[in-house]
Amino acid sequence: MFYLEKKDVKEAISFLEESGANDEKLLSLYKATQEYKKAYTLANKLYEKSSNIDYLAQIAIIEFEMAKDKRKVLKGVIKKFEYVLTVLDSHIYQNYLGYLLIDYDIDVKKGLYFVKKALEKAPNNLAYIDSLAWGQYKLKDCENAYINMKKVIDATGLNDDEIRLHWEKIKECNK
Repeated sequence: MFYLEKKDVKEAISFLEESGANDEKLLSLYKATQEYKKAYTLANKLYEKSSNIDYLAQIAIIEFEMAKDKRKVLKGVIKKFEYVLTVLDSHIYQNYLGYLLIDYDIDVKKGLYFVKKALEKAPNNLAYIDSLAWGQYKLKDCENAYINMKKVIDATGLNDDEIRLHWEKIKECNK
């Protein structure tokens, strides 16, 4: 952990890989550094060893993030999240699933249901508000989409490509 205190993530990863001291922390570092293949392998190992359902959700996220063609893994990722959410009441996973259902036009209403559940637990989370606005836009509720997206823009600006895209489309819709 000395390496983490010194902010040397590569050294921390090397140490944790060699020592096996803390696989949970190693998984977190793999995800943070976008080493998705290593993260995927480790998350699967941890899930098989513990049957901890949280690892299955992490596997779903990693699977989706590392996929070159996201549509190819979408069905399996959604299935994993739906299973996880029968056991866990996690706003992170609710929003992730909700956003996928909305963004890929699979079931926008169901996606909004999950996003709203996430917002009940974390009402000021800007990513969740963005998901809400995007779902409202997809359902042609342009006025509410604009109101919610404006909150996101006012707080974060337009530095993120996805937020900028959502803002442009929602502004067009609201005219």
